[in-house]
Amino acid sequence: MAGVAGASISAPGPYDKNGNTYYNVGSLAGWDKEKAESYLREYNHYILQILNIHEAIPGHYTQLVYSNQSPSLIKSLFGNNAMIEGWAVYTERMMLENGYGNNEDEMWLMYYKWNLRSTCNTILDYSVHTKNMSKEEAMNLLMNEAFQQKTEAEGKWRRVSVTQVQLCCYFTGYTEIYDFREELKKQAGDKFNLKQFHEKFLSYGSAPVKYIKELMLAESK
Repeated sequence: MAGVAGASISAPGPYDKNGNTYYNVGSLAGWDKEKAESYLREYNHYILQILNIHEAIPGHYTQLVYSNQSPSLIKSLFGNNAMIEGWAVYTERMMLENGYGNNEDEMWLMYYKWNLRSTCNTILDYSVHTKNMSKEEAMNLLMNEAFQQKTEAEGKWRRVSVTQVQLCCYFTGYTEIYDFREELKKQAGDKFNLKQFHEKFLSYGSAPVKYIKELMLAESK
């Protein structure tokens, strides 16, 4: 698993609900000083907090715990990656909106830099696999337009070279979830309850967002 993503979650499935969840972090062993320095500049004090929201609470860890409690094994076992990654990206913004980080300018600045990564992941994936984007063009996009460190950009080039579609999931799922929440907030006004929305949304396992949306809207009628 090393070399594809710097951090990830390995969670048990619905047949092992009480199993351990593992937070995987890549090792810097064998890296030269310049590469390690570049990587650690990318994952600074603020970015690490956003990363932990994404990977752990209330991101992947929380969502996958809820998924295992879903009455539908199909929705839990055959998880939709756009929903799973989209939820984790959604929680990053949701947490800051609700006061995490004490509304510090630095935290919001790093959030927007981090969120730009999700957008560029989609552009990169599409451009490499359908428009023959070169490594030089990709590095320019990631480093000069998305402000990423060289080590991070090189890692992303390696990742897009050995995967396809996965890098699109973050932006796709996030925008679907966020737009759906905003739609419900507009309809409910002051009666909208964020906690209830989250718990209801997560109760459907890891199904595609469009189907969760259909089910939630049908039940509300």
